[in-house]
Amino acid sequence: MKKVITAVLILMGLCCSICFAESEPFDYKVLSDFENYSYDKFEKKWTYHGAYVKEYADATVVIGVETAGDTSGVDAVMFYAWIRDEYNKDTLYVVKELMILADDTLITCTLMDNDTSSATVVTPVSVEALRMISEAKELAFKLSFSTGSITLEPSPEDIAEFVEAARVIYQYDLVSHVTDTSIFEIVERLFPITIE
Repeated sequence: MKKVITAVLILMGLCCSICFAESEPFDYKVLSDFENYSYDKFEKKWTYHGAYVKEYADATVVIGVETAGDTSGVDAVMFYAWIRDEYNKDTLYVVKELMILADDTLITCTLMDNDTSSATVVTPVSVEALRMISEAKELAFKLSFSTGSITLEPSPEDIAEFVEAARVIYQYDLVSHVTDTSIFEIVERLFPITIE
């Protein structure tokens, strides 16, 4: 997951302009009570995530939402997905697109490849996807890759961690606390999240 965050930060560095959010800094300590929160005292960086994991005899599929930052704010909020070989943990398929059916609403994420996983950044334009996921009674997923696709229809228990993370990230409005918003325009153009 650190590679995904690194890729997003590199993409941020390639942006020509830097604009800073005008909101108050995010108090990351509000996340410390949640199960999938961690803080690195040496790096002074925090992460929070939730994922749905489906294990097969020869592969593991992971679909998640994650946010990370430091003491000054939020670096990014991302959806990510990967399919790995169960034996040697190598990437089996690079996920190009993640479709999430939240009740009757279709959320389509075009993902950027980062060797070990694929991800896209949630922007102010697509932040409603988090709310729709957190309020949905049923979720289904479709992951598309170069040689095909896989559809998953998990139980509410299986996706509880993923849904909870989406709810928390939306509730605390973490997208509005991203400190470098210059990436948003690029992501919306090249790796958009659409809601239908």
